Amino acid sequence: MLNSFLSWVDHDQQARNKTYQLLASYGDHDSRDELGIGAIRDSISDFLFPGTSTIQTRLKYMLIVPWIYTYLEKKYKRIRPDRFGREAEEIERSLIRPLIATDDSAGAFGKTAKDRIKRLPSSVYWNGLGIWSIRRVKLSQDQYHSQIASICRRLNEGQQAVSTADRQGDSLDDQSFSQLSTWDPNLPLAPDGFPNSLDGLGFQLTKEEAEYLKDCMSIKNSKDNPHHVGNSLLAELVNKPFDLNIASPWNLKNQSTLNEFLVEFLTHAEKFSFLIHGAALLYNLMVAEIVEKETDHRENDLAVKQSKDYEEKLKIWDGELSTYGLKEWDLNRFWELIRHPNHDVHNKTKEFVKDWLKYTLDRPSQIAKSNEARDLIRMRERRKGAKSRLHKKEPRDRWGGESGTNRLRYRWSNVVTLLKDLYKGLGYEL
Repeated sequence: MLNSFLSWVDHDQQARNKTYQLLASYGDHDSRDELGIGAIRDSISDFLFPGTSTIQTRLKYMLIVPWIYTYLEKKYKRIRPDRFGREAEEIERSLIRPLIATDDSAGAFGKTAKDRIKRLPSSVYWNGLGIWSIRRVKLSQDQYHSQIASICRRLNEGQQAVSTADRQGDSLDDQSFSQLSTWDPNLPLAPDGFPNSLDGLGFQLTKEEAEYLKDCMSIKNSKDNPHHVGNSLLAELVNKPFDLNIASPWNLKNQSTLNEFLVEFLTHAEKFSFLIHGAALLYNLMVAEIVEKETDHRENDLAVKQSKDYEEKLKIWDGELSTYGLKEWDLNRFWELIRHPNHDVHNKTKEFVKDWLKYTLDRPSQIAKSNEARDLIRMRERRKGAKSRLHKKEPRDRWGGESGTNRLRYRWSNVVTLLKDLYKGLGYEL
């Protein structure tokens, strides 16, 4: 009986989170995916920093969310099952203003929208809570809400079975024990009186909380799985303090304590980031050139400036090309390294990257002048149909002068924020 408890598949929420992250990225030109390489970017990001996302803000939410749900599970008999999700939302909303009012309120959800906030922390952190094994129930958030009555009933039955086994002197395996809770039994306790009393609630982690989250991000119980949390760069970063005052994760290679595999992975991630940056710059140059031809004389100066700016940026990119060793880059090894169970990189995307690399290297002049490279960008853009800026005026009119023009850094800025929270809680020097 115990072996069957809470054995569901988590799929809906994962898809939902991908959608939300995509939508969120449109507010950040660093993250926009104009060239359709999002699966590559996300594969690399999830390998390096599993459980994180571009819309996570503070590490403490990894505790606050399960505290809300463990509190509600304890009183679920007094809550109508169809009210469970609403009760959780009400508690989340009640935390907005107290967290904003703290001295350390950076990253607090609802800081601008307040009570009108639409996306709550629980949906943002749900996937990460599962990946870090804080959430044990393998359900989407909506499934969890809708099935809470049966979940709690089965948990109670399981607890009774444990009591019976204890009385009879029987033993239960670790798997059976793990299935007796929806949340990690080792989760640090919420502050006294939570959530009715919020005294002392803030984003600062206690030493106990930081140690717990450190373990969640670094446990090495699946050494044969390259995508396990314990084999990630994140695990390395939480187990010993690193200098976080760097622009990109591959700069960590210079800190000498990383294992050979992570150094190799970061080297490939850096090469791809640089390579695709050139494609993004050419894409924006091509859009700017069309806009320049379409604009009247009153706006033409700005359009001309945009074109010249991208030409200059491409010149700089051209000048740096030789320093990245792309001629010797083993692209097959790259595809092997980034293969991730949650992200399917289509063959057409691989062909695009291969061809872009070829046109980058096999040309007599600057990339901005390469007709082959321009044709490649143009063909890649056609997949967008009516949303293609290179082929349709309406989406071109919505172009703000840049789109996806910053280097890919694979969530590094978000991860730094989370790590600083952790380091501070552990007492590391920042």
